[in-house]
Amino acid sequence: MSNPKDNFNVTDLSAALNAGDRADLVNVLKNKLQDLTGKHTNMLENLSPKQVLREIQSQHVDLEAKIFEERAALEAKYQKLYQPLYTKRFDIVNGFVEVEVQWTRKRIKMQQGKDSLISGSLQ
Repeated sequence: MSNPKDNFNVTDLSAALNAGDRADLVNVLKNKLQDLTGKHTNMLENLSPKQVLREIQSQHVDLEAKIFEERAALEAKYQKLYQPLYTKRFDIVNGFVEVEVQWTRKRIKMQQGKDSLISGSLQ
């Protein structure tokens, strides 16, 4: 049922590659595609708008995958930087560490001073 002309011989292809005659290999493949499709080779070179859109979408997907990879790496980097802060916060919230009251009062006074400056400028 199948035409022997339709079957590729892998050893023939590898011999063409080993010989470095890639141009002939491309021509053989184009001719084979012509025989299989019954269309002219320039039809293969001219892509339909649908195929072009698929290619553009494929490029978009590739870029999006790269974004996700870079974002994951960046999040992992900052997670390591956050970890000491989380540990300190955990220790304070659970009473494992005493917080210096003086530091806290000073911080509150500084914040109140900022608030009064802001409210004074709004009047």
